[in-house]
Order: sequence, then structure tokens, then C-alpha cells
Amino acid sequence: MNEQDSMIEIFIYESQQLLQTLEDVLLQGEKEHKLNDEEINEVFRIMHTIKGSAAMMSFDNLASLSHAVEDLFSQIREKKARKDDWDDLFDIVLSASDMLKADIAKIQAGKDPDSDSNALIDKIHRYLKLISRHAPAKPDDVEAGDEFIAQAD
Repeated sequence: MNEQDSMIEIFIYESQQLLQTLEDVLLQGEKEHKLNDEEINEVFRIMHTIKGSAAMMSFDNLASLSHAVEDLFSQIREKKARKDDWDDLFDIVLSASDMLKADIAKIQAGKDPDSDSNALIDKIHRYLKLISRHAPAKPDDVEAGDEFIAQAD
């Protein structure tokens, strides 16, 4: 086994572990219809780590998709998310997780990670714009009747 093969094995193992943790966090959050600050930070860290590792390995499509999800959770960390945002967020991030897992399985099988993530990345960017427009920057910006959760650090 050469050094490149060893690095790929480490990338696969670490990414699979991170994606399992991500899925566990998301499925628990889906049951509760929200994520708390610790869980939001965990999702952000997972996506940041996968993004960096994928970029280092030149798996650009994985890095791009991970970066889009990371950006989404960066926004959520900075501002509050509305209660009605979570169901859509869970669907989007679970879709991203599924696509990442599929590409990592391809890598493990010795194939190119060739999933076309552009449509999903575009969807994430559109959703990011949507939530950034209606998420208040501070509690004073909340209008009566709005339900907000997950105050960021």
C-alpha cells in the first residue's frame, strides 16, 4: 500500500465516522424539530472537517457540497433560525449527507466521486438567502408572533 492509498483509507474512514455522527444529530433534531447550539456547532464542525479533508484529497465536488452546508450552518450559528425552518433544513442536509456518503462509497470502490452536486448546492444557496432574509440579527428584531429558536453563540 502506498502513501496515497493510506491517505484515501483514512479519508474514507474519518468521513464515514463524521457522516454517521451527522446523521445521528440530524435524526435526533428532526424528532425534536430543532437543533440546540451544541448540535448546530457539531454540524458546522463536521462539514468544516469534511470540506477540508476533501479539498486536501482533491475531491472538489465533496468539498464544494460540504462548504455549502458549512455556510448554511455558519449563518444559523450567527443568527436565530425560525421554528418553521428546521424541517426544510433537515431535508436539505440529509440529502447532502446521502450524496456525500454515495461519493465516499465510490471512492472506497476505487471509482471517481462523480455525483453532480450542483443542483443541491444551488438549493442550499437559495435556502441560505431565504433564511438570512428573515432571521433576525438580535432578539429586538423579532416581531410579535414569530417563533425563533437556536440562538447562536
